[in-house]
Amino acid sequence: MILKACGLFSLVASCIWAASPAARDWIGTLKPGGAELRLLLHVKEADGKLSATIDSIDHGANGIPIDKVTFADNKLTFESSAVSGQYEGKYDATKRTFSGTWSQNGNDLPLSFEPYVEKPKAARTGPAAKPSDIDGTWEGKIDAGGQSLWIVFHIKTDEDGNLTATTDSPDQNGHGIPVTTVKRDGKNLKMEIKGIGAEYEGTINEAKSKVDGTLRQGGGEIALLLDRK
Repeated sequence: MILKACGLFSLVASCIWAASPAARDWIGTLKPGGAELRLLLHVKEADGKLSATIDSIDHGANGIPIDKVTFADNKLTFESSAVSGQYEGKYDATKRTFSGTWSQNGNDLPLSFEPYVEKPKAARTGPAAKPSDIDGTWEGKIDAGGQSLWIVFHIKTDEDGNLTATTDSPDQNGHGIPVTTVKRDGKNLKMEIKGIGAEYEGTINEAKSKVDGTLRQGGGEIALLLDRK
């Protein structure tokens, strides 16, 4: 019953690691009448379903609700009754962009989205932080409905001493999925992947060679033992 939504850890196979390419933040610019209006689109995926909000940066309007968002056949569509607007764009996997049309109040305007990347921080004046004792690659297997799948986490300490990570599912050609937060409290390690509503929580052994934990998503969970490589 706990895994009913996606089957016996097809919860992980089809919902977590086969994340939609649309599930991330996107930036685009509308040009109505010579003006330029920047739009920041936030798309998240949880339990195999997409949700989204949009910010109109130059209007100072954040979190505008989107009523419906879909990604199918390499096409992203969404609509917002709050601003009487809708969008349809085609995904270019090579360029990692959407190109399409924004329609609002009977007017159509071209609108393309590209992945949003925050501006780099100011240059450091001191030395970069040293790697932590858990930096590196961690691997484990899950039983996803009778199918064995490798799960890989790459943990790294950034310049400011904060833990960061990405995750892969090599058996499903999923690579570089961003891990939203990495938190460590002594032996306890917690990694959250907000874009797809997933988290991993476990205990690091004394030798810093294994993490014994649990992978969760949408009310379902499965044991996942990670070995350091």
